[in-house]
Amino acid sequence: MELPFLSHASSALAHSSIQGLDEFQNGFLHPLMTPVHLLVLVTFGLWLSRRRPFAPAREVGIFAASSALAFGAVLMFPKLEMPLLPVMLTAVAGASVIASGVREPTAVRYVGFALAGALLGLDSAPDFFWITRWNAFKTVAGSWIGLQIGILWVGYYSSLLPDKKWATYGVRIIASWVIAIAVMMIAFLFRRA
Repeated sequence: MELPFLSHASSALAHSSIQGLDEFQNGFLHPLMTPVHLLVLVTFGLWLSRRRPFAPAREVGIFAASSALAFGAVLMFPKLEMPLLPVMLTAVAGASVIASGVREPTAVRYVGFALAGALLGLDSAPDFFWITRWNAFKTVAGSWIGLQIGILWVGYYSSLLPDKKWATYGVRIIASWVIAIAVMMIAFLFRRA
């Protein structure tokens, strides 16, 4: 006896959508449904919260501008594909700065946020073969807004932690877990290759 649902494979999309939601909503939720993107958002959100008082305007501005440029490149060049390794390495690098507890130079901070925004934007390309250009724009716009809200949300709520040693250690432990998860994902990536 043949079971049709086991013998027939449906299409597998790298950036699949949730049925019932439009392109904008799917784009908005995309950073939350992609584990690598979540790691980067948690890392750079925690990095935002390290500055006291909480003043994320420059870093978020840099992140927003670089991700907008990357999304523009994705719309102009639909066949542009981003390998996952640089995105994972960005999560590892950012989390390493946080876990080490050192105060980085401002230039390193700005370059990190620019790189994170650009790589997340390039990795959020919708599957163009099944949507129109207008729908692709709506998906990309939703993803861009989702990225900005995600990084601000993590940054703001982690900035509310008290300025105590236990809170600092807690943030550093979360960063070390991001490193561990990202390194495991990199190992799986090389194992598949």
